Amino acid sequence: MTTIIDLKMKLRVAYNHDISLANKIITYKNYVDSVYMASDPAVFPSSGSPYSLPSGLKKPDEDAGWVIGKLREYGIKTYLLLNATNFDPEIVRGYERSELRKYLRRMVKEYGLEKVIIFSIPLAQRIKDDFPELGLEVSTNAGVDSLEKARYWQDAVDIEGICVHQRLNKRLETLKLIKTKTGLKLSIIANNQCLINCPNEISHNNFSSYSGHGITYFPCHHFLTVRPWDVFHQARLVPANLRHFKNIVDIIKIEGRADSAENIIELVSCYAEKLDSYEYPGNYTGVWYPFYHPYTIKREPSGIFEKVSQCDLKCEDCGYCRSLWMKYYGFDDSIKYCLDAYQAFYKKDYASSAKLFKLYIATGKTVDDHLYYHFGMALNLCGELSAAASALEMAIKINSSRWIYYNLLGAVYRSLGLDRESVEALKTAVKLNAGEWSNYNILGNIYFNSGKFREAVLMFDKALSLNPDADYIVKIKEKKHIAEGKILS
Repeated sequence: MTTIIDLKMKLRVAYNHDISLANKIITYKNYVDSVYMASDPAVFPSSGSPYSLPSGLKKPDEDAGWVIGKLREYGIKTYLLLNATNFDPEIVRGYERSELRKYLRRMVKEYGLEKVIIFSIPLAQRIKDDFPELGLEVSTNAGVDSLEKARYWQDAVDIEGICVHQRLNKRLETLKLIKTKTGLKLSIIANNQCLINCPNEISHNNFSSYSGHGITYFPCHHFLTVRPWDVFHQARLVPANLRHFKNIVDIIKIEGRADSAENIIELVSCYAEKLDSYEYPGNYTGVWYPFYHPYTIKREPSGIFEKVSQCDLKCEDCGYCRSLWMKYYGFDDSIKYCLDAYQAFYKKDYASSAKLFKLYIATGKTVDDHLYYHFGMALNLCGELSAAASALEMAIKINSSRWIYYNLLGAVYRSLGLDRESVEALKTAVKLNAGEWSNYNILGNIYFNSGKFREAVLMFDKALSLNPDADYIVKIKEKKHIAEGKILS
């Protein structure tokens, strides 16, 4: 069995602030060079997923200190992320009196932090002057995708390595040049689902620096729903492709700070030991694709890496990837109805979207719950409520595990005046996702309109407790106040 050690590389693994993950990583200690974790968000933001502290830990630095010490016993290093692309410039200007400096001093002196991943050259210079013993690596967010940019960093700060920008994941010659000329340790992110050249990248990173990931800041996933063949140009690598990076890349980085310990370990196993596999390892939690998408089918055509890593990226005139996608996965021209339906949906042309979904369904080809759900949404937004309910019922018939189907179906039933059916659908939605506030809000409105004011107050209270910043919180509070008055009268 070929392993990542045979390729002269090791893994760097996302730490999700779940202590159980640290213990699981130890079992892969021969393959894992290091983990990386977010800094205390109260001190410095992180351009990535937010996290919640596990029970029993009062402060983020207690968690970090435990992990640093525990993993060091097994020869595994810990990197602290200071990779936010949008942070208060006063942190640099007033570094000597900043909370960040106090925090780093505590992390270095008390907990033995040895490594930092950083985005900003000015901040890197201040930190390196203050803590010369700290090893610095350049974050992928810094966008290093050329020898010139790598040299700029190397000349400005004493850095140990660079996690290059995702556009180099399929540009081996540039990687070789950077490695040869700089001698730096190079890292790439293997399971990055970003577009190679994403127009939303800066906005996404800046937003995430404050608020964490949100699906509304993933428009690239919509793009790949209508152009699924562009997956072949994405940064993401199947394990079998790692062999191309031997003697060029030192560290294969695995994303997943918002994922479960089990899913992260599955990724570790795939990229450490399954290096003959062309299957896409586990997808991001919450990211969801239709039946025709390569990530749903979960397998990349062998040989596509070799093709796209040498191409000139003149995709509009080429057509190779689209043709391969259709042939490899077995689609015909009828799939265009599907692609155009999703395109119209994302452009909010719901009438055209519904018509195109209907045309595709009439072909008798493969249909999944994802399609019926979007068909139902489009019909609902066009005011075709009975048809919308039928489409959503079909989605549930195919897949009864998604709370969002019952949530929307409950709302449609309510609009149709079918309160009993609406309540049943929404109760199922609650069973599947008890933490979703909108389930309770819709239930509250149904109970309110039917005169069940005590039940309405309970539902409104639950909705407000789960999402106190809801856009129409004033309306919820108004109805709750009226319901409370009705109870007293």
